[in-house]
Amino acid sequence: MSFYVVDVALPVPLLRTFDYLPVEGDARENYQPGQRVRADFGRQLLTGIVLGTRDSSEVPTNKLKPLLARLDDAPLLAPRDLSLARWMSDYYHHSLGDVLEHWIPTMLRRGAGLNEADESGWQRIASPNTEPALKGSKQLALWQQFQRQEYIAHRFLTAQGFSLAQCRKLAELGLIEEQTRLPVPALPESVRPALQLNDEQASAVKKVSDVLGKFKACLLEGVTGSGKTEVYLQLIDKVIKQGKQALLLVPEIGLTPQTVRRFQERFNVPVALLHSGLNDRERLQGWRQAREGQARILIGTRSAVFTPLPDLGLIILDEEHDGSFKQQDGLRYSARDFALVRAHQAQVPVLLGSATPSLESLHNALTGKYLHLKLTRRAGNARPPGMKLHSILHQPLVHGFA
Repeated sequence: MSFYVVDVALPVPLLRTFDYLPVEGDARENYQPGQRVRADFGRQLLTGIVLGTRDSSEVPTNKLKPLLARLDDAPLLAPRDLSLARWMSDYYHHSLGDVLEHWIPTMLRRGAGLNEADESGWQRIASPNTEPALKGSKQLALWQQFQRQEYIAHRFLTAQGFSLAQCRKLAELGLIEEQTRLPVPALPESVRPALQLNDEQASAVKKVSDVLGKFKACLLEGVTGSGKTEVYLQLIDKVIKQGKQALLLVPEIGLTPQTVRRFQERFNVPVALLHSGLNDRERLQGWRQAREGQARILIGTRSAVFTPLPDLGLIILDEEHDGSFKQQDGLRYSARDFALVRAHQAQVPVLLGSATPSLESLHNALTGKYLHLKLTRRAGNARPPGMKLHSILHQPLVHGFA
């Protein structure tokens, strides 16, 4: 076997990558850019990302360490992800290994396998018209569930009062079999219709629709209550109909259950979520659902901007001026600025929405760098709040200014 070394990016604050010998017996073609490996680094055991292989190293061979394990058979990150990570590393002067850590969920950083996001369930293997001889009303009720659905996760069955023994009885009769698979985000029972757009909303939707399939930065400046969310929804609908995925980034404070529910009830496609309120396993599930193309819409906070999306068609940032889009420790970055870079690489439009745009976005819109879209009046029958002038002459002020 010919000599070669594996170039690995490790999550350490050194602006360089590291050469390692391969795992004993591994062929060179087993190491592809984007795979994870386990490496011994000083007194630490770290998970790194393979960047490639080389025929030689500047480090003497007797000082090179072998990798401890190769964690993936296929790359987790595509070449486009590695290219973006290199850009971010150069732009923010941060180590590539630290940057790449943001591209994968916590469980994968610790060395877990992709299959740890899977959950057990039961798959119907018999025809739904089969009428087996079942004992008891519970077994019959369970079979009726499978006549309506081909696959049901085990947790949904236990939540409805069915036991493992009842499932195994149906399996013994050749009606169902146990399987593990990535859970699919629940679909709504009925889809809510789109709302009627006013002239300004319709114009905004048309102008962004016209640039789908190419890069264009757009600023949607709309007063509070002007219906920016409905513009997002109708644009996402167009993107989904083209077979693409949409990424919606919102501030941490803006990711309310009502916001999520509005998107989930509008589309008959899986919607994945990524935010700090999820546990590590739920984050891995959402990440895989997006990466594997199962979820057609990804809604998330700042770090969701790194999630691999193979069919990306549109990026939307709601409340683009919000300070929570900026990471303030570790790798300091702006999710808004990086979204523009990612959209440019993918050749898709990015829509920045706000009632009070940041000064830099407003400047870019006023100078023609961004497409400037305005919503100047409230949508539907909504009325603006009443305003009253008060004289504060000779009044002691505790807060604010005059």
